[in-house]
Amino acid sequence: MGGNIKERVFLLFPKKVVNYPITAMLIKEKNVFVNILKAEIMPNEDGYMIVDIEGKIKDIEEAKKFLKEKGVSIFPISQKIIINEKECINCGSCTGVCIPGALFLNKKFKLEFKPEKCILCSMCKEACPVGAIEIIG
Repeated sequence: MGGNIKERVFLLFPKKVVNYPITAMLIKEKNVFVNILKAEIMPNEDGYMIVDIEGKIKDIEEAKKFLKEKGVSIFPISQKIIINEKECINCGSCTGVCIPGALFLNKKFKLEFKPEKCILCSMCKEACPVGAIEIIG
């Protein structure tokens, strides 16, 4: 996969297109890899996905054009999570809501963060009782 780039995006699907195999079409026809990090898609309801799209720049641009033509809204994710270690009390509240396991308590019960697993859902920020987690960008 040399020469490829990866973009993390939030996709908002209107209910009129949730039954259309958009992800499969991206992979098959637009020559991109799609890694679904989080999704909530239900029949006859608006839905969303957080995905990594990987491929050559021109293929990713073609994939985005295809998505927009189908009525999918695309929002780039350029945010990141910052944990203020001075404020953090290592209570683990954030780990309980971190579905991908980006936040966890190590063997010494100290909070650790693996940003490569983070899907930027912001649940951890909401769960933190002392406000030690910030989302910037």
